Amino acid sequence: MDRHGRELVKILQDEHRAILQRLEEIRGAGVNTPIGRRALVDFRPVLFAHLDLEDDELYPLLRAASSHDPELDRRLDAFVGGMEAITGLARDLLDGFDGQQSDAPESLAAGLEQVAVFERFFAALRHRIQEEEAILYREYLRVASQGDVRDSSQSETRNTTVPGRD
Repeated sequence: MDRHGRELVKILQDEHRAILQRLEEIRGAGVNTPIGRRALVDFRPVLFAHLDLEDDELYPLLRAASSHDPELDRRLDAFVGGMEAITGLARDLLDGFDGQQSDAPESLAAGLEQVAVFERFFAALRHRIQEEEAILYREYLRVASQGDVRDSSQSETRNTTVPGRD
């Protein structure tokens, strides 16, 4: 088994735990409180740094291997499509707070909508993390065990970056 592959999966899993913990803390503080809003603004770079790490380190090897494995190719396409939906929810949530670090929502309805968007995002992200760890990371470790991760990932030819991410 390639050591780099195991280390990457461990880092990504640790980041997943930290991301979920931060979202729990935001939920506990209240999405519409000044503390919760500031935490959401601070959360954006954390989330997108994690997604960039997956794009840079995880997906290239899997895409290279999927050129010889139609089932893996299908799975990767599904994961990328699912991430587009989560990215949309993240944008809806995080973009809505960029200028509101200390101001309360304009109305009760707006505040309730922000909470609803947060809950949809949190549920979708938690489900995505479970699927990644159960399916995608297992595939990554299987592929990584068949060769050197760093060499194989350099042959990436297909874009797996989700459009519209900062």
